Amino acid sequence: MERTESVIESPASIQTRLRQPGPLLNERGELACAGYATRPLLSYERAAIGAPPWRIKEWSE
Repeated sequence: MERTESVIESPASIQTRLRQPGPLLNERGELACAGYATRPLLSYERAAIGAPPWRIKEWSE
């Protein structure tokens, strides 16, 4: 099987690396920041979700 890599040369393809701990959601219940981390950094608080309780879906690991 041949492995191919695609290269997209646009600003939209640049990802942000998260380096500092912080909250997952902002005060409006939206993602505080988009990006990736090499270890768990963001803290999750169910109360911060900006949706009615019946719309919240959680799974245990």
